[in-house]
Amino acid sequence: MSLESCPSVFISVLFTILLQLGGKNPGVVFADADLEQCIPVVVKSCFANQGEVCLCSERLYVQQEIYETFVQKFVAATRYACLYSVW
Repeated sequence: MSLESCPSVFISVLFTILLQLGGKNPGVVFADADLEQCIPVVVKSCFANQGEVCLCSERLYVQQEIYETFVQKFVAATRYACLYSVW
């Protein structure tokens, strides 16, 4: 069955459901991570295509030993992220 042969009500329900089927992908950062390399990758992972890609990280788990440093660097990096640009 093609979408063209489906009633419009079915198509709108189908698309509503399909748009909601994203993963709940975690990003994991361990204490031995090189934050200078890690932060730009994590920012892209979280915000690529305005965060609307099913592969985007939606949660971040950061080891406690580097948590404060990570948050400071992550927040600073997000201030300069251009969400409309192509990554």
